[in-house]
Amino acid sequence: MTVVALGPVGCRSDGDGSGDDGTGGAGATTPTTAPLVAATSTGEQTINPGYRQGVASLPDGGWIFSGTTVLARTDEVLEQQVADTTAVPDQFLPDGYNHVGDVDVADGVLYVPLEQPEYQRDEQVMACFDPETLTYQDSQTVAQRHNSFIAVEGDLAYSMKGFSGDQILVYRVGDSCTFEPLEPLQMSARIDRVQGADVADGALWLATDDAERALYRVDLETGAVAPIGAMSDVADEGEGEGIDATPRPQGLLHVVNIVDTLDVRLEHFEVSEVG
Repeated sequence: MTVVALGPVGCRSDGDGSGDDGTGGAGATTPTTAPLVAATSTGEQTINPGYRQGVASLPDGGWIFSGTTVLARTDEVLEQQVADTTAVPDQFLPDGYNHVGDVDVADGVLYVPLEQPEYQRDEQVMACFDPETLTYQDSQTVAQRHNSFIAVEGDLAYSMKGFSGDQILVYRVGDSCTFEPLEPLQMSARIDRVQGADVADGALWLATDDAERALYRVDLETGAVAPIGAMSDVADEGEGEGIDATPRPQGLLHVVNIVDTLDVRLEHFEVSEVG
């Protein structure tokens, strides 16, 4: 099979750099609950620099990665199987869509957040793709300023209106790639510069591009926020990105970390109770 070479492309999904959540403010992250669990790094792997936005596990042990305009599927040892370097469907290009965020796979559907940079439009797109062929299937416009990630569990999907904020948007997902807005989940604290999320064990696990590249757990019942750790390699020119939460031999959490332009890594974390 031909392997598509994926070169480095623009990666930062931070808009004007303000971290604005659409409410006019941008403050420091101040979690209000002590961590109940801790994430400990179990190692990291260097990955194709084109895989620099998001990550999702496949049932067969493989992975889906996203880049700024890239979708790629690999096997369990990160050998590329299929890739599309122009993954934003042509129909969205006239409206300025030029960015793919942190993806998720659930019930045989690859969920892909598509983003355009005119954030004041309060309009982004959630799209559905085939996880095997990476072909576009359908989509719906959603009222979000930004679209860093989508995380899906059952018939519920989670995202955020901005890169920073104290609410998680919740949608009811329909069979035809429809997204019905539900009551948002109020978090106990604001989290800044969220770039990825995934659901596991009754929680939403968040990866950020804050100064520490911090990781957080958000309880989906109560909204309680707990800091749980951080990515190991932090550089001013780098960026924390997407996250997958799937039990694997390397641990529960798997995070994309751009250390610098050509150095992109997938870091694995085991999660254990503390205290």
